[in-house]
Amino acid sequence: MVVLGLRADFYASAAELPALHSALQDRQLLVGPLDPGELAEAIAGPAATAGAVIDPGFVDFLVGECQSATSRSAANVLPHLNHALATMWEGHDGEPLTLASYVAIGGLTGAVTATAEAAWTSLATPDQPAARPLLLQLVSVDDDLPPAAVELPLDRFTDAQRVLIRHFADARLL
Repeated sequence: MVVLGLRADFYASAAELPALHSALQDRQLLVGPLDPGELAEAIAGPAATAGAVIDPGFVDFLVGECQSATSRSAANVLPHLNHALATMWEGHDGEPLTLASYVAIGGLTGAVTATAEAAWTSLATPDQPAARPLLLQLVSVDDDLPPAAVELPLDRFTDAQRVLIRHFADARLL
């Protein structure tokens, strides 16, 4: 069995491929956005499993922020939420997860921005000019679609480029 996750904005292109056409026509499951209760469980459940304490009201704040971000843009906020919560978890040292710690790491977009900035500045200065075009190859930007990751085989890259890819992957940016 093969399970394929496909963003809605790529559905039409995938349906044009003969190998995927019948699978998309006959055997699909549409997974919509999480409702507020499901989102709250997606936040609180793993934290509870890990034994983390979450300040009262923090989960409700996160749910509200995710709903607000989704209403402002079609971009999926779950990867940003995941990154922000993972960043908080790495630095929490057994302390409760709080709104203050969330704000300190930058929230939904600030956490990714801070991680990207840290990864960029930690590159050796001679590596930065090579990193920029490499990173640009790994994203597709189209006026009619949200930005999307481009999957390319690793053997397409030189050893030096693979080192740079590993650097950004280790930072959870790729």
